[in-house]
Formats: sequence, structure tokens, C-alpha cells
Amino acid sequence: MLGKYRNRIMVLATLLVAASALHVIPRLPKTRIAGPIRCSESATSSNAAVAEALMKVISDSPCVVFSRTTCPYCLQTKECLDRVGATYRVVELDADPQGPAMRKELASLTGRTSVPAVFIGGIFAGGANDGGLGGVLTLQREGALEPLLVESGALDLSGQMSDPVAQLFSSLFQGGSGKRIAWGVLQQDVDPAAVPDADERARRREVAASSLTNIDAAERQRRQLAGTAMSIATGALAVSLLAAHAAPLTRVAIAPPLFLAYGYLASAREGL
Repeated sequence: MLGKYRNRIMVLATLLVAASALHVIPRLPKTRIAGPIRCSESATSSNAAVAEALMKVISDSPCVVFSRTTCPYCLQTKECLDRVGATYRVVELDADPQGPAMRKELASLTGRTSVPAVFIGGIFAGGANDGGLGGVLTLQREGALEPLLVESGALDLSGQMSDPVAQLFSSLFQGGSGKRIAWGVLQQDVDPAAVPDADERARRREVAASSLTNIDAAERQRRQLAGTAMSIATGALAVSLLAAHAAPLTRVAIAPPLFLAYGYLASAREGL
């Protein structure tokens, strides 16, 4: 009887093996490509941490400058804040491991990818000359920078102008952007149209740095003229003192004009 059904049994066994083989692949667990998902989740978490840290720096700092160490506009901005005596925090994005991520978050926050990015009292003040409230140098030219810094707590002016002599000189000799030297310590306003562009200013700074010069040819001529005039005045004073047979102590009066004459002539020659 077994022999009678042998062929049927073999066919049935073959069909069962085939059916089992057909179900092997569907029954296997699916492979999950978890790497990219984990990286994405990790990146999201990292970006959130960077954004949170960035906002904490901005909110906790009366004034913060996001900068790059090689950026000339960043240098100008920090020099401007130094001149007014502000206390501020600097974050050099090219020296910080999180710099690229922070710059991306700053772009989302300010709509700009350029640096510097300056926040005063949590408000985006802009870069050097534009953005935000107009930029640090623009605010300084308009007289709006110091009030902002004082309000944020980044600048303390209490007690700085208690000296009446200091007040007098501050009112007479106001310096800063938008000014140029006219005669020695005397300054005059500069026509904005006559201000060279950023590339030309950078070129002039390089030339001045290479030759240790920080005054132009016109100022050299003025100092040469002032030095010559002081030299003539010194000579005339010396002759009058000798003619009057002045006492030795009185002859010391020649020292101030002599030193001034030498200083004017030396600075005209050296360009310092």
C-alpha cells in the first residue's frame, strides 16, 4: 500500500518543501537602516543644544560679539567698543568647535551669515556698518551706541565725567568715526562722500602698518609748518632771554617751546 502511494507522497513532500522555501524570505525580519536615523536625531539634538547655548549667551551677556579672528570688520567693531569703554563678550566662531553650528543658528536668528554679529541687551545691533539697528560703527557715528550700552549694563559712565576739566576737553576735542585731524589735536568732520570704500581703507591700513605711518601727507606738512614756527619762536625767546641777561632759572622757559618744536618736526618726519 505504501508503494501505491509512494509517488503521491513524494509529490506532496516536494510541494511542502517548495511552499516552505517560498515563505522563508517573507518571514525573515526586515533590516532597519538605523544609522542615518540616529545621525539625524543626534544632529537635531545637537542643533537644539547649540541654539539653546547661543540664546543663553545672548541673554546673559549685556553685549556679545560673534566674530572671526581674521575678519577686519570684526576688528573694527571690537576696537570701537574698546574706545567707548564697553564690557563685552567675544565668541570667535573660527576658533570654537561649535563655530559652524553657531553661525548657522545665527543666520536663522538674524537672517545674515556675515560677521560680526553684535547683540546689545539681547537685541541684534547689527554688524559693523549695517544690519539690525544699523551696525556698531553706524550707531557710534549717530551717537546712539553709548546709550544702548549703558541701558544694557555693558557701559558704566558714572563718575567718568566728574572732572570739569575732562568735561571741557571732551566737548572741545570730540573724536571717533567721521572725524579727521585738522591741526594737532583739533579735528573736523569728514564728508561721508569722501570716505574711501572698505577695500581702499584696508589697502591704506596695510601701507600705514608697513611704514609705521598713521597720518597723511597734508598732516605731515602742517606739523612741519608748526614745528618750523615753534623753532623760530624758540630761537626768538632764547635771544630775548640772553639779551635781557635773564637768570639761569628763567632761561628754563625755553624748554617747552623747544620740546614742542622737536616733537612737531619729528612726527612730521616719521609720520607718527
